[in-house]
Amino acid sequence: MKIAKKIVRIFAIVVVCVIGLNIILFLTFSFQPVQKFAADFAIGKLEPKLKTEMAVERIRIKLFNRVEIGGLYVEDQRRDTLFFAETLSARLNIWNLLNNHLSIESVRLENFTAKVYRLTPADPFNFQFIVDAFAPADTVRKEPKEDPMKISINDIRLSDGTLRYDIVSQPDTPGKFNAAHFSVRQFNLVADISSLDIKHLIADISKLSFDEELTGLRVHDLQAMVRSDGSRLWSNRVLLSLNNSGLEVSDAAYDLESKAFNLTVKSDQIDPKDAAIFYDKLTHLDKPILFNADLAGKLPQAEIRNLTFRYGSKTTITVNGEIADYAKFGDTAISVEIPNLRMSVEDLEDFIRIGAPRFESVPQLAALEDIGLTLKAKGTLAGFSVTTRINTSPGTLLFDGRGRADGRFENISVDGRLRSDNLRIGKVIGEQVGVDDLSLNTVANVKIRKKERPVVAIDGNIGSVSYKGYPYRDIAVNGTYNGNENSVAGRVLMDTEENRFDLQADIGFGDRMKFDVNGIIDKLFLGSLITVESWENPYLTARINGSLSGKNLDDLVGNVVIDSTSLYDANFIYNPGPVYLQALSDEISGEKKIELLSSIVEGKLSGNYSFVSIGSELMNALHPHLPTLIKEPAKKVAATGMNHFNFNFLLKNTEDISYALSLPFINVEPATLSGTVDMVNGKSVRVECHVPRLMFGQNDLRESRVELNLDTVSGARVSAGSYLVQENGHINARLDTRAISDSITHLLSVHVDNNVAHADGNLNVSMGFRNDLEGNPVSDISIHPAEILFNGKTIHVAPSTVVYEKERITVNDFEIREEEMLLLGIDGVASKRQEDAIRAFFNNTEMETILAAFNISTFKGAINGGVTVNQALADPLIRTENFRIENIRTQTDTLGTLFIEGNWDLLKRGLSLDASIKNNKSNYLVVDGFIPIGSDHPMDIDIRINNLPLAWVQPFAVSTFSQLSGTVNSAINLSGKTSAPVTEGWLGINKGIMTVAFTNVTYSISDTITITPGNIGLNNLIIKDNNNHEARLNLSLSHNNFDGMSYNVGIIMSDFLLLNNAQRTDEIAYGTLKLSGNININGSSSGIYGNANLRSESRSSIRIELPQTAQAEEYSGIIFINTPQVADSLSFLKKRENSDRQINTRLSAGIPINIQAILNLTPMLEAGVVINPTTGDALEINGSGQIRANFDSRAVPPVRLYGDYVAEEGKFRYNFQNLKTIDFNIREGSTVTLVGDPLSTQFNIAAFNQVNADIATLSETFTTQLSNTRTTVNALLEIQGNLEQMNLKYGIELPDVSNDIRQRLNSLISTDEQKNRQFASLILTGGFFPAEGSLGVAFGNNMAATFAAGQLAKGLDALLAGALNDNWTVSTNLQSLDGTFENVRMGVDLSTRLFDDRLRVSTNLSYGDNSTLATQQAFMGEFELEYDINNWLMIRAYNRANQRFSKRAPTTQGAGIVVTRNARTLKELFRFSFRKKED
Repeated sequence: MKIAKKIVRIFAIVVVCVIGLNIILFLTFSFQPVQKFAADFAIGKLEPKLKTEMAVERIRIKLFNRVEIGGLYVEDQRRDTLFFAETLSARLNIWNLLNNHLSIESVRLENFTAKVYRLTPADPFNFQFIVDAFAPADTVRKEPKEDPMKISINDIRLSDGTLRYDIVSQPDTPGKFNAAHFSVRQFNLVADISSLDIKHLIADISKLSFDEELTGLRVHDLQAMVRSDGSRLWSNRVLLSLNNSGLEVSDAAYDLESKAFNLTVKSDQIDPKDAAIFYDKLTHLDKPILFNADLAGKLPQAEIRNLTFRYGSKTTITVNGEIADYAKFGDTAISVEIPNLRMSVEDLEDFIRIGAPRFESVPQLAALEDIGLTLKAKGTLAGFSVTTRINTSPGTLLFDGRGRADGRFENISVDGRLRSDNLRIGKVIGEQVGVDDLSLNTVANVKIRKKERPVVAIDGNIGSVSYKGYPYRDIAVNGTYNGNENSVAGRVLMDTEENRFDLQADIGFGDRMKFDVNGIIDKLFLGSLITVESWENPYLTARINGSLSGKNLDDLVGNVVIDSTSLYDANFIYNPGPVYLQALSDEISGEKKIELLSSIVEGKLSGNYSFVSIGSELMNALHPHLPTLIKEPAKKVAATGMNHFNFNFLLKNTEDISYALSLPFINVEPATLSGTVDMVNGKSVRVECHVPRLMFGQNDLRESRVELNLDTVSGARVSAGSYLVQENGHINARLDTRAISDSITHLLSVHVDNNVAHADGNLNVSMGFRNDLEGNPVSDISIHPAEILFNGKTIHVAPSTVVYEKERITVNDFEIREEEMLLLGIDGVASKRQEDAIRAFFNNTEMETILAAFNISTFKGAINGGVTVNQALADPLIRTENFRIENIRTQTDTLGTLFIEGNWDLLKRGLSLDASIKNNKSNYLVVDGFIPIGSDHPMDIDIRINNLPLAWVQPFAVSTFSQLSGTVNSAINLSGKTSAPVTEGWLGINKGIMTVAFTNVTYSISDTITITPGNIGLNNLIIKDNNNHEARLNLSLSHNNFDGMSYNVGIIMSDFLLLNNAQRTDEIAYGTLKLSGNININGSSSGIYGNANLRSESRSSIRIELPQTAQAEEYSGIIFINTPQVADSLSFLKKRENSDRQINTRLSAGIPINIQAILNLTPMLEAGVVINPTTGDALEINGSGQIRANFDSRAVPPVRLYGDYVAEEGKFRYNFQNLKTIDFNIREGSTVTLVGDPLSTQFNIAAFNQVNADIATLSETFTTQLSNTRTTVNALLEIQGNLEQMNLKYGIELPDVSNDIRQRLNSLISTDEQKNRQFASLILTGGFFPAEGSLGVAFGNNMAATFAAGQLAKGLDALLAGALNDNWTVSTNLQSLDGTFENVRMGVDLSTRLFDDRLRVSTNLSYGDNSTLATQQAFMGEFELEYDINNWLMIRAYNRANQRFSKRAPTTQGAGIVVTRNARTLKELFRFSFRKKED
């Protein structure tokens, strides 16, 4: 008991002593001197050891093992602050030291500052001296104890700390994270480390926050826990919140022994701006980032179980993968799978800019719209397989192949099969290119070597690709792009029905340029490659062989040959011949040469030329003369240039190629272009161009010349002149321009001489250049006084100036006067400011003067008033000032005065318009309303026409209408937008009379046209012709605000007059034509198509005159003397005008027109063709047939006719060798066959000319066979062939004799020569040419007497015909039997039709002396009489001469009846009916 009490007493004493000692120490250190002593003591011990300045304000020992140090300051060896703490306190559990456990129960560090730095990354930190001072002297490593001391630090609290770290030599990067510099303020930490044993680690961070000043990074909160269990470290909670981002680690573990690990981390919000603090290339990203990651493995093996990355709402990437050994990255097995990648193009562009900040969006990338991708790759970097599928809006790409790469990805190679199916490539490369619908199947190989450029090779097939809608199929391609050599080599092969070609090329732009191209184009469809509206299925064939090489573009040497070229389509074939291009170089002199030879252009360029520098050298040569206008090249140009060469080119006739390519011009005569460029010696340029004749449509430009000269002394000078030849005259213009001393002068001379105007004058304009205060160019334009003689009047141009500045044009006192009267004036300022205005004013300015410039002489009138425009260079504000055109008149009528009042509407931002044409008290035309200009306000225009005379239109259509009368009335409203107007209203024609000039047909119209926003319609419009016959017209025109118009026209005609110009024999077609039927036409912007079915129902007659060609012959033996020569300054305009062939200026522009018609022709239509108006050769025919006519504006010829026309009757007028014009009757059954081209029309016509001739002239034997040898003879003419080549055959026919006589005649006239001679004799003399040994042989020696007898007979015909009525036909015959007028036989044939053609009488009466021929009677009389009782009963009587071999009596008489009626009995046959026929 005593012992226990002792122990308690001793323990109590110890406790009391300890407590007392703490109280003593607490009380002792409560005194300031003691605290200072303790601090000084400690500093005294540390300063010598650290060799630096230190300070401690106080040291306090509190109760229960707590120590507090205040005002602790430590300098580094550069006498800069290393560490300062206002308060540092700690509490130590001393008793735990007995258990080998260092337990710091709390640590407090308040308001502290620490500055750590080192000068360079290799230098020590500024606190290294402290480490060195306390480093143990024994550096031998000791083995750790088996039972190391346990350490725990609990309740760690750091507050209001400032930390600064710098590597002085490294640059600052404000706003960006920099590991060499950071400055932290407001550093606060609450943590607890219950165990620092790595095998039993227990650490928790309850809160960590700070602000980093240099980057703007603010860590709001960091919470974490870390535990260990043996060799395994793990954590299930790490939360980080900084700025606008957050991160959470929900599961993380790592085993120090097995190296197994796993990590599960996610973020629901990462602001790219926060990430950009650490990686500044993310600065441009502006969408939130989210990700989830699940990683696991056993190092060095690692596996990405799932990695999902999201950027904004449109991008998601999911990645899975595994690597067997990252330490052997280059050789280990790797697998990567991207099962899902979905990305917008906008996001893709953001990611591209991470690596390429200056990347700008391109349309090709934007066309992909949304991108989807899947990928699988497996293997090692030395060899892996890859399969990928890329889905985009245009289509899908598939790749399946293998790849290789080294560990640093410096050498990469990928090869495999690339496929696509109907890839809408047009969306990628641009729809304007025209390529689309690509189907590809090819092997691709890509190689990238270290420090080398890529090499790409393809070999495969383009299954199909469309170009401008045309499909190209089965194109074999192989080629290589070598980035190291900057070259492309390949081959393209195609063999289909539409396209067959094989082209090879090797093109390089490396150290040595080369262009090697060769191939064969057997057939290439051009319809999609080149758009020429007139082409119909165009194709090209050619052979190409070329090789050019050199150091650069200027030194290329070689040749190119293009031959066997043929361009053809459905309408033409153009073979331009070979094209040769040759480039040569002389190695000794260095002179180079380019030669071009072809059927179109040939020329040569020789000397030292540099295409690369020619542009900058020319600008450098012009700069001294126009320094303000032409700036000095940014790239300094050498004082001595590189270009010194001559050129000479010849442009030949381009009629064929202009037609084939539908060019807007034709160079008729050879044009030359030549000159010299010398930038070496004198910086001079000389160019001369001469174009003798150039056709632009119907514009004929002659003797155009341009001369350009440039040198250092006289500056630049351009002289140009040309003649525009018109049908009624010409216009000559010359321009002389000179540029020197920062100014340009223009002298324009014009001479006009035509039916509209006669004018001469010069206009002199000079321009000076300067810079304003802001450096912008300013042009000061001076218009010098000038006089222009116009139609006998002198027009004065007053001196004036124009100042052209940036966004401002000032016109001062521009005036045109006649004598002292002002015609036109312009003055003011045109700019973008509303207060600036420019005004044009007129004073009795003749409208004729203005229109004469356009070769228009239709209207005359006087322009008065003015027009003012404010802010003319922006949205112009327009208003008029009493603007009018007075006394508007044509050649035949006075229209009135046009008043135009326009005022700007500031509220609606547009023009309020009120215009009208007034004549006396009549308001013919009124246009009023609002027109928006630069605003969205709707348009509202009313157009009213009141009894406007149609005759006013006449001057505009003189060539179309020879007469116009009637009136027009209308009420139309225009609304909507100006780009898409909405039209409603009506247009009426009252008592309209119009005579078509060419056809001379007068039509009358009175009807109303209804106009709606979508349709313009005519319903059953009646058109009447001269005969009051009608045609009915129906029209329906649909449109969308006059865009995309389509129409349907239907015409129904009933015996309608289409041609009525029988007196106009100067026209190509004249006569009278009336047709019935219908015509239907459908049209739109894509073409006009129609059909017609027409027929002739009443008598019509039409003549067509074929165009004639003539060629002058040259007679060198004829010399003209005493012929006055008239001086002609324009003689070159007329040279070879008689021998020049017609230039085809037809342009193949315009929409296609295709109309098909069926013409049913009857004998009521008599058609004629005037084959040769000079000789009178003509063909007149009427018959029947069905003709199919096709008109196709794109075909050559545009009109094609098909069908057979069978003649019933007709005449062929034939001028026989300019001796006599004979009329031949066309025999029924003759045909005209139309086979397409009208000039290829086939004729198969038999015609005859009937005469009464004595066949005894050929042989005496006929007198023994015939009592009267004078009989009817037909001179036959057979016409065969076409209009371009007609074949004529001659023959003789006896229609009224027996076959024996005919055979006898054929035996006498058997050869072609005999037929031709007898044919000529019959048609010229009315008789046969006597055969040798015949009674009339003497006649053969006196053809003149025979011909005179024939002409006398014709004269008697005319005399007797004039004495008798029109229904009598007279034919006389005067025949000389011996070549003299002593032995002649004369005959008269009469025929007539009487009593409405019921009685027909014909006679053949002749008389001759009995001594003329013993075998003939002195008088011979034959007649034939026929009388129609009715249409089936006829009485007939006759008297005819007998043939001698069959009859004894010289004549035979007879009478009888002719019955043409079907009857079963005689009574029925002669049954008459006397009832009056009903109408």
